[in-house]
Amino acid sequence: MAQHPNIVGLIDLFENCDYYYIILEFMQGKDMFDYIQIRNFQLSEKRVKEMAFQIGQAIRYLHNYGIVHRDLKLENVMMSDNTEASVPKLVDFGLAKMIGPNEKASEPFGTLGYVAPEILKKQPYSFSCDLWSFGCIIYALLSGSLPFDHESQKETIKMTLNKKLEFDLPCWSNFTPECKDLLVQLL
Repeated sequence: MAQHPNIVGLIDLFENCDYYYIILEFMQGKDMFDYIQIRNFQLSEKRVKEMAFQIGQAIRYLHNYGIVHRDLKLENVMMSDNTEASVPKLVDFGLAKMIGPNEKASEPFGTLGYVAPEILKKQPYSFSCDLWSFGCIIYALLSGSLPFDHESQKETIKMTLNKKLEFDLPCWSNFTPECKDLLVQLL
């Protein structure tokens, strides 16, 4: 159902008595984490803005169809190739769910470090959980780290629930106030 230039294309689907076979669009690049790692975790604000716009368009498209991804993260965004003009495409819809406009979900899904506070609190959530994860992706693209992350899972949860968003890394002096404001709005 999802036909969008920033969502990996489904080419075909078939099955036999033992397996399901899913044929997806070929992505020459690796995932977004590898893409930024190759660049030593240093992308310009302009490039991050381009990629964030494309990812945001894909999220809006999904939400307009009532689909919440629930596991947006750097590793679930594939890059069309490894060039500076590479196009990001959302993948891995294994945790995605269709919900109505006023409906909520309650299953605890997502990846720690990207998962929204309401999910950690075991509260009903809606499409906003994808926006939180989107904010974490943008933060990581700009700084090379997640906004709320620790070696200990318990501490990561605590930070996500209680810690105020900070721009204390040296790299943040290179980014505009508008960029930081977007992250404050998403997170």
